[in-house]
Amino acid sequence: MRIRQILFISMISIIPSCLFSQGLTYDEQMHDFGHIGMDFKIQHTYIFENRTDVPIKIKNIDVSCDCTTVRSTDTLVLPGDTAFFNLTFDTKDFYGPVNKSFRVFTDHPKLPQLEYFYVSIVGQWFNGLKPKPISLFFLPSKKEGTIRIPNVFFDEISIASVSHPKNYVTTYVKTQKANKGKFVEVVIAPDKNLKEGTYLTTVTINVQTDNNDNTIMSIPVKIVRY
Repeated sequence: MRIRQILFISMISIIPSCLFSQGLTYDEQMHDFGHIGMDFKIQHTYIFENRTDVPIKIKNIDVSCDCTTVRSTDTLVLPGDTAFFNLTFDTKDFYGPVNKSFRVFTDHPKLPQLEYFYVSIVGQWFNGLKPKPISLFFLPSKKEGTIRIPNVFFDEISIASVSHPKNYVTTYVKTQKANKGKFVEVVIAPDKNLKEGTYLTTVTINVQTDNNDNTIMSIPVKIVRY
């Protein structure tokens, strides 16, 4: 938890103070993937809203390393409209704390550059809070999978939240609380209406311990339909 707090504090200080006064809003400038496994591709979607009275052109997106790709849903964002920046981060060359960023260049004269951040802890699982399994793979015959997170050290742990960026899966909490020696459970199922193809998404689980500490973990999900 302390490592992640240091990463956040160091990043938050550079958020541009003029941002909101210009009518350009970050729904989220920084995303915390939390703990993730090695050699996986994980996803997150950032939301950008144009609250000015002029169209804004997305000129270019620059990533900080080859481990990251970012795709924009729009190149021209009209007043009142929203653009989505879909990020994929490949963890295969990392171990331990990671902080990365990408920049979006626009034609807006007062804010020609936007910067987004993401942090993670790759391949390390603290306090015994490691999901089993650390990823899920679905062929057509597999209808659902269950992620179990054991409680090794605490009097009680609980699922605080579960989220995912795309509509490729549905989730529900099967076991929300677990005493020491037990485990919490989250069930993940592919959407029944998916067409042929390969789909990648990420389910984020936030676990709260009895001392009100939070541990975030990201579960890569791959779905193949044919």
